[in-house]
Amino acid sequence: MTTRPDDQQEDDEYLWSGQGPVDPAVSSLEGALGSLKSKRSFDPKQLPELNVAARENVVRPARWRRAAWLLPVAAAAAAALWWIGRTPSPEIVSLDGSASGAPSGEPAPAATNMAAGSVASSALPTTTCNKDSDGPGLAFELIAGEPARCGEGAAPKLGKLPTGVWLTTPKGTRVRMVVATLGQVDVEPESRLRVLATSDKEHRLELARGAIHAVIDAPPRLFFVQTRSAIAIDLGCEYTLAVDDLGNGRLSVKTGFVELAVPAPTGQSPLSSLVPKGASAALIDGRGPGLPVWDREPEAVKSAAGRVDANPADAQALDALLEGLGSRDTLTLVHLLPRVTRDGREKVMARLAAIEPLAAELRARAVDGDAEALRGVRAQFEPRWFPKPINRLRR
Repeated sequence: MTTRPDDQQEDDEYLWSGQGPVDPAVSSLEGALGSLKSKRSFDPKQLPELNVAARENVVRPARWRRAAWLLPVAAAAAAALWWIGRTPSPEIVSLDGSASGAPSGEPAPAATNMAAGSVASSALPTTTCNKDSDGPGLAFELIAGEPARCGEGAAPKLGKLPTGVWLTTPKGTRVRMVVATLGQVDVEPESRLRVLATSDKEHRLELARGAIHAVIDAPPRLFFVQTRSAIAIDLGCEYTLAVDDLGNGRLSVKTGFVELAVPAPTGQSPLSSLVPKGASAALIDGRGPGLPVWDREPEAVKSAAGRVDANPADAQALDALLEGLGSRDTLTLVHLLPRVTRDGREKVMARLAAIEPLAAELRARAVDGDAEALRGVRAQFEPRWFPKPINRLRR
């Protein structure tokens, strides 16, 4: 058997005990991997005893063989460090959709105890919309265009939108979201939407801008879409809702009916609009839901309704609207009552009384703006807006 020169055996001793001359290749490798060194202390007692005789029989590589082995390892380590350095750390997405890096004063923890040849997890592509991710959220799929954005990253073709994370669709992109077993929501191009809550009690979305087309088959008041101006409360229907960045927009109902509502101060009735099949209503920034108007109405009526929405105290706009409304337009007439002035309510109540008799006391109280009387007038005319009684609308 060939014996190795003693100087090679002394050089190898550094690999075992850390003493003796250091091979330049070993020194270079230690420098490259130094930042990944484990912070944990080393306790030799935790290692099994190594038989001295067995150690003497260990075959150690000659210098040229060891150097050949170290070169590819050093190259791989350098490549790994370059990749880690060039890849930005994942951003933290807050509930309002803003993104930031790690909190100031709290540096991201260094990767430690990695297996040989592995890469830090922060360097791998990640998405917050993985279809198998844990936690509450709604499933979605890309149905047209390029990938949407999920938080600050690209959304997969099939994924799950977690609560609080914004989904943004670029121009030409459409995404279909599944609302549990209730139905689906198509998110149209150039839209921004997130899930606020999803459970067996309710499913609530927020539409910041853009448009959605919802088809929901469920009991009333399980599905909600919140905007800056109003909340669309599903009562079992199909509808389209579009808003701009300020909250101005329009709701159009194809089947069933939707209630548009805004919260009201304590002790007051909320301002709301009941929008049935074949009708639409505006959403107005700073005012909430607009007047529901039948889609069959002429443009002059729709224009006058828009002027009243913008300024309910505009007497000329109200007169123009009343002039265009007929006996089949109690939907718009009734919704005028809580919006206009007392003089305006007198005109509206006169028109309603000409269509269907009203109790004198109810009529007088409604003109005065009594909330209970206004609800009574609405309840009397509601059956005209639907083919069948809508008892299921009652809270």
